[in-house]
Amino acid sequence: MNPLGTNKEFDHGYLSNVYDLIVNQRKITSLLEIGLMYGNSLRLWSQVLSLKTCIGIENGATVSQSDFADSQGKIRIIKGDAFRKSIHKGIKQKLDLVIDDSNHTLYQQSQATRIYFDKLSREGVIVIEDVNPGLKFVNNILRSIPPFFKVDIFVVDLTSLPRKLHNSKCVVIAKKNNQTLRLVGNDFWFQVNQNSVPIRIFQYMIQKTFLCPYWRIKTSVSYRVGLLLSKFKFRYFRASS
Repeated sequence: MNPLGTNKEFDHGYLSNVYDLIVNQRKITSLLEIGLMYGNSLRLWSQVLSLKTCIGIENGATVSQSDFADSQGKIRIIKGDAFRKSIHKGIKQKLDLVIDDSNHTLYQQSQATRIYFDKLSREGVIVIEDVNPGLKFVNNILRSIPPFFKVDIFVVDLTSLPRKLHNSKCVVIAKKNNQTLRLVGNDFWFQVNQNSVPIRIFQYMIQKTFLCPYWRIKTSVSYRVGLLLSKFKFRYFRASS
């Protein structure tokens, strides 16, 4: 239930209710995950899937390439901000599966959808994990899908399962091929009907031009304020103890 120390199944139920369905219906030979923490999920993917390409991007200091010296070159770690042009432009391969498990903010989930959707292969799938409660988080992702691609969109809500976290919800966006993902007997997947192309273009341009820059500034300010407050609290309690 908690393979290799990841929380994807234990806290969220993603392995058995999301990824099992995807990998049984789509051929996954190349994978990218954004947000690695200690890198346990990337190690899991490299062991259970027949991957030719396995890439992880992490902006923190919790994982590095040296942690995967035993992977025989199967795993490539990129340190840096996944949403900087220098990072995502440097990934030349087409990817069968892209997973966003970064900081789960409106800005980052929007950027992951918009930027990395273009990296998908002909039958590629992108999964935005840990979508917070509230329609604005889902709609934020839907507006970020490039409007000229034909896709199937699903919201997978696992919050009703026992002992799952409140954000055990993800959005799955699959490029259309000859057959859509089959959901027989699945009570957690909900297919989303798409708007017409003109409406999608309008929503996408509003998202890209106005909303995404706004979310970026708000996220940055919130992060910096939180950092200052944490430093202040540390100094205060240290001085008073």
